[in-house]
Amino acid sequence: MKKKKIVLSFDPKSIFFGMAFGLILGYLISPKQETETPDTVLPTGHPPVENVDSSEMPVLDEETAKQMNEYKKELDSWKEKWENDNENWMAALRVADMYYEVQFYDRSIPWYQKALNENNVRETRNDMAFAQFMTGVTKREAGFREDSDEFISDSIETLESLLSDYPDYATAWLTYGFVMLNTGQQEIAKNAFLKCSDLDPSGAVGDEARSFLDQINTDE
Repeated sequence: MKKKKIVLSFDPKSIFFGMAFGLILGYLISPKQETETPDTVLPTGHPPVENVDSSEMPVLDEETAKQMNEYKKELDSWKEKWENDNENWMAALRVADMYYEVQFYDRSIPWYQKALNENNVRETRNDMAFAQFMTGVTKREAGFREDSDEFISDSIETLESLLSDYPDYATAWLTYGFVMLNTGQQEIAKNAFLKCSDLDPSGAVGDEARSFLDQINTDE
């Protein structure tokens, strides 16, 4: 299948909540290695830069440090449960959700897939689709356009498959509308939000779809 050209049309930073927490947490749980900044890669006339030991711990206040420690302990506990029982889809799902909650979307995707391999439920598929889309967004921001397009295309495929299986799942229509709106496919997005609104005429999911519809109508 020919991949669609992806054109992002929103500011991803506007939907990144808790980014500071996520960045610090990523620093703490990621493998550490020393890095060098060779003078040859610096702009002409830039003074030499001393090597920095990236393993040096960032300065944290006591409450933040406590939260980080508790997060890592819980994350490691769920990973251990999965390692001890590869059919424990709840453990894999919890790991995925914990990464998702702090915007480590790329890390959440393989864990959602592990959970889905054991328990293929619609809510998990929807969350994985959003994680795929946001991974594409962050890769685009980092300059990796080809990788970005692949993840966003994967997100669309996941959602279209999900909606084929569950055509009355309002949340998936909302997610699909959001992805379509933010890849420049406004008419498809509008229809998705209308479908979501019809499926959830008085609920929170439908309210969010109606909010997007108001935004589209205002912009037209």
